[in-house]
Amino acid sequence: MAGQFKSTVHCLTCKKISVCFDPYLFVSLPIPVPKFFEIYIVNSDLSHGAIKLSFSAGDSTNLKQLES
Repeated sequence: MAGQFKSTVHCLTCKKISVCFDPYLFVSLPIPVPKFFEIYIVNSDLSHGAIKLSFSAGDSTNLKQLES
């Protein structure tokens, strides 16, 4: 992702306005970790419909804990 950051500065003494554009290529954003999951499992022949699995997981949940 690329873009420009626009900043505007107003001088209170001389009333001059300065506008600058600073380019950027990357923005670091935190990605939230979902705590609740829903998974749909569909058989390849599509005749049996879908199975819905719902579960909650914490930050330290591992695959072994989900199997039980």
